Amino acid sequence: MWWPLGFSEQDAKRFLEIVQDRLDARGLAFSGTAPHLGAEDGRQIFLGNLAEQCAQRGKDRWPAIVDEFFGCLAGISRLSDPLAISPEVVRQSLRLRLFPVSSTTRKTSSGTSATKDLLDLVVRRPAMPGTEWLLYLRRPGAGQGVIDEHLNGWSIGVDEAFSLARAKTLAEEPASLYERRKILMASGESMFSHAAVLTIGARFPADRGYFVGVPNRNEMVAAIVKPNRAGIQRMADAMKVSVERYNENPYRIHLGGWFVTPGGIGEFGENAEVIGLSETGPYEGDFSVRLGPKTHGYFKDL
Repeated sequence: MWWPLGFSEQDAKRFLEIVQDRLDARGLAFSGTAPHLGAEDGRQIFLGNLAEQCAQRGKDRWPAIVDEFFGCLAGISRLSDPLAISPEVVRQSLRLRLFPVSSTTRKTSSGTSATKDLLDLVVRRPAMPGTEWLLYLRRPGAGQGVIDEHLNGWSIGVDEAFSLARAKTLAEEPASLYERRKILMASGESMFSHAAVLTIGARFPADRGYFVGVPNRNEMVAAIVKPNRAGIQRMADAMKVSVERYNENPYRIHLGGWFVTPGGIGEFGENAEVIGLSETGPYEGDFSVRLGPKTHGYFKDL
């Protein structure tokens, strides 16, 4: 059984009772449990984002949150048909969400999913090592992953979709930036705040490498890394902050971080090199770092 972090079995039961009550009130025949509800005609509703919204708020607000969710979906067309949305609206609503690769199943060469799970069907693009960007359609009060069938129906190519999603995510979901002991943090309530990782390099000198971490969907950690011993220490300090934020936020993405050589992270993070972690003690967050060849090359003069 799938539940968002922070949901107890009792919470999950109450959540589904409210969902079923709203479905009954609308005369809609759906069956199943989170994260998906299915109808006989093949329609499905993904409840994951709705459950996450409820998990972050008091139980007294759940009925209103669920009402808003189903009201928006019903207004789109028969609950959840994305092809009922016009291509013009789609182009304004596309977003990117970063997921760890281990939480999804990579597509086969034919472009179809290796499993029947809807998350595995979502169109994706490689990001920093160990992660990938999934194409997401944001709508008021609701949202869902975008699959190949959707793009075909809207006559939007994959490259165009990702270009639009990247621009819209960065432009319309800005995270608040602040500095703490020369470590730059980006934080926001939006599930897209972590996308700040794609442009943070513009704040650093072009001839310097930098560290980036995306510990959870609401935060990003970054720091300039000079090619000296102080730079190694700064990178380790930033890594520690990223690990702390990973452990403290339930919507985790990546434990640790990446090193980016001078020149930037690339359009979707393809120029980043993972920095490995090795546990050195019994306590969470007690670790040493393992550097890759690009990172070693950056410090070759030491």
